[in-house]
Amino acid sequence: MSNQQLINSISKSQRKSLTKQNQNSSKYEKCRALRPLILKILRHYDEMEADIEWSIFLQMVYKKISENFIPDLTQIIDEYPCDYPGYNSEIRYLQKFQKNLIDLKKRAENSTIQYYNFLPGYKIPLDIRNHIIGFISPLSM
Repeated sequence: MSNQQLINSISKSQRKSLTKQNQNSSKYEKCRALRPLILKILRHYDEMEADIEWSIFLQMVYKKISENFIPDLTQIIDEYPCDYPGYNSEIRYLQKFQKNLIDLKKRAENSTIQYYNFLPGYKIPLDIRNHIIGFISPLSM
């Protein structure tokens, strides 16, 4: 998939999730609107990671996932009302979404570790290695 096709696909899914109807919806419905974007990123992660132009996007996605989405989603799952009619199916969906977020976070962390292994450690000082990896890694240094 080319960069432009991927951008169009991501833009289309974002437009759907940011409609007026979804802005006034429940947290479950917002998660339902966001999950296709996360799945698309997971599906095309290797392509996106290989292209330096996507590095800032992947860094921001990682930052939002680790700082906001995973803790907030854990809190939503813990506080979800048990007497809600569709409780079981919605909780399972939220748990799947949480697993997708954790998978994306782990993929970003693993790729950063691989980037560190590409550089010769005994020839390049650690601070310079951090600076080099900061440009290409999904994790911001």
